[in-house]
Amino acid sequence: LGYPEWSHDPLAQAFADRMQHFGWSADPAYVRPLADLIQGVQIVLDLATEPGDGVLAHLPTYPPFPAAIATMQRRLVPVQLQPEAASWTWDRGAFEAAAADAKLLLLVNPHNPTGRAFTRAELEQVAEIAERYDLVVVCDEIHAELVHEPHAHTPFASLGPEVAARTVTLTSATKAYNIAGVRTAV
Repeated sequence: LGYPEWSHDPLAQAFADRMQHFGWSADPAYVRPLADLIQGVQIVLDLATEPGDGVLAHLPTYPPFPAAIATMQRRLVPVQLQPEAASWTWDRGAFEAAAADAKLLLLVNPHNPTGRAFTRAELEQVAEIAERYDLVVVCDEIHAELVHEPHAHTPFASLGPEVAARTVTLTSATKAYNIAGVRTAV
């Protein structure tokens, strides 16, 4: 906190170490500090897409995400999550059809606001579609620490090197530890 002069980013190794808890060996050399996740989404939208490009996202979603997509002059390509028993799911055919109209997937895992922790098998299906349609994946994993048994959090980038190569993972301690005023994310 404050105005530190860092010769290196102290969050990078801490983030990489914490991801080991979830079975992901994240390389600290690729970790960058941010003020918040929306800033990260906007940076990736600016670098990976052009105005008018489609951004695939599950709905409902955290309201600042569609707002950021609109502010960046990109098109929201929605896939509606549907209640199913005590959980939420999506139609794979609809998801794949929407992917054909997008350049980027904004994946919220675990999902906000439903609280759904996607299974490894579901994430593998998403990864397969992202590869087939050459989508950049921005994965918001800010709620990972809030997943409790019998559910488990699976980092999207942990699915393999080819998935990691197309994924930008965004996270922060701010939600799980109720420190949003710190304004720190990676």
